[in-house]
Amino acid sequence: MPTRSLSTRRLPALALGVLALTMVTGGRPGVIRELTLDPEAEVVELFAGETAGQLKVLTKCQDAYQANVLITNLTDESLTVSVPEAVVAMHVHGQFGASTGAGNGFFGPGGLGQGTNGSGASQGMNQFAQTVGGTLQPGASGQTFPGGQNLFNGSGNNPGQGFFSIPPQSTVGLKLASVCLEYGRREPSATMTYSLRPVESFSSDPALEKLLASYSPRISRDAMQAAAWHLASDLDWAKLRSLPKSGLQPVGARLFTTSQLRAGEQLVEQALTARPDSPETSEVHPASYRVSAGNTP
Repeated sequence: MPTRSLSTRRLPALALGVLALTMVTGGRPGVIRELTLDPEAEVVELFAGETAGQLKVLTKCQDAYQANVLITNLTDESLTVSVPEAVVAMHVHGQFGASTGAGNGFFGPGGLGQGTNGSGASQGMNQFAQTVGGTLQPGASGQTFPGGQNLFNGSGNNPGQGFFSIPPQSTVGLKLASVCLEYGRREPSATMTYSLRPVESFSSDPALEKLLASYSPRISRDAMQAAAWHLASDLDWAKLRSLPKSGLQPVGARLFTTSQLRAGEQLVEQALTARPDSPETSEVHPASYRVSAGNTP
């Protein structure tokens, strides 16, 4: 997976990102990153609120593994937003067959994966960037959602929906921790346009959704990537074991180590055996929480 250094060649991409952030916030300064909860506010699910025109969601992928997500309350009343356990970010292109950004390297043309992937894309589809999937987390380091447990509060084996409130005409910033889902397509970059979507809009496999929902800082990113490609792109473990590293690497160097693949197999097993009737923290209504100095999720 390529490592990029900041250079003058990336300045246009950074400028586009700044412009996009300005557009979504309507020029208003400041993005809220310290999350709070207003138990009196109307509760809306993230994607339902976007469809209803109450929320505007902007996603800017930095690379395959992280993205900035800005959620703007377009109404004149406070809204409490419920965040799903897992989400995907899908590449938006203006026209079929049109290339929207750079992406050569491991995932790009001339790289690996020149066959079909889990969504049925063929060699001619490599101009499209990979869908990424993972979990949303608060933008402030070490913070958790104030209205419900999530995998970033230390309960990594029991993730759940989170809640937070947005004042009227204001924007909250979240982070998306992600991995790629479509082996063989381009790697995401800041020059591309991405749209946040429910996991089911990409895949109906409940195991994939469980896998993405389990993603926490305690899980190896490489193990999660191997597990995600196994479920979403139908790469068997032998294929994953044989993938070479890209770039200036020693001849014969492999993308995944044996321990990373073993950890990935365990993640897949846990996702496959997850009980569908297990209790969900999303059943807890945010109104049952009161935000105060002594209250923790």
